[in-house]
Amino acid sequence: MHLVIGTYERFLLGYNLPPELQEGCQLQRSFTHAAHQGPVRCLDAAGPWVVSGGQDDQLHIYDVKHNKDLGFMMNPGDGAIPCLQFYTPPGASAPSHLFSGSDDGSIAIWKAGGGWEHLKLMRGHKGAVRSLSVHPSGRLALSVGHDRGLRMWALAKGRCSYTARLEAEADLVAFSASGDVSPAAQLLLLRVGSLAGLC
Repeated sequence: MHLVIGTYERFLLGYNLPPELQEGCQLQRSFTHAAHQGPVRCLDAAGPWVVSGGQDDQLHIYDVKHNKDLGFMMNPGDGAIPCLQFYTPPGASAPSHLFSGSDDGSIAIWKAGGGWEHLKLMRGHKGAVRSLSVHPSGRLALSVGHDRGLRMWALAKGRCSYTARLEAEADLVAFSASGDVSPAAQLLLLRVGSLAGLC
């Protein structure tokens, strides 16, 4: 198992985790990659891959299993990449798709693995996409943006099917991993406020 950290100084740092973590244990660094030309904004991992999104409008791909740099992809939207999510179909060992949110309010859909082909660019938010989540079925996705908007995306059609204005800007949206109940019942919205003065 690996722990991967993205830094403000543009690096991805990988550490091997022991089977059982104990207090005071020392982590062994397994890799250091100069991933971006600016700060790392987000990352996601699934199967053998780690993908990072940067302030430099790029997505960088790594094969952690073989410790191999697979190169980068340019953001088809404009601006930095503040959020990423892999989608792995039920029963599969590797993801089939990657979703990337952009500072211009767009969401890109990529074919994961092989040629890492860009498939679709969905536009809707009037500000940066803060977070996105793909339903376990792979049929829909949710996104929240700097515009205080919540959007539901019909992925088969590649377009927005529902919008709502939130009372405050959300930092995170997520479906539960189980998919046992309707998507509306699984929705989690989170707004992280200032913690100043609480400690």
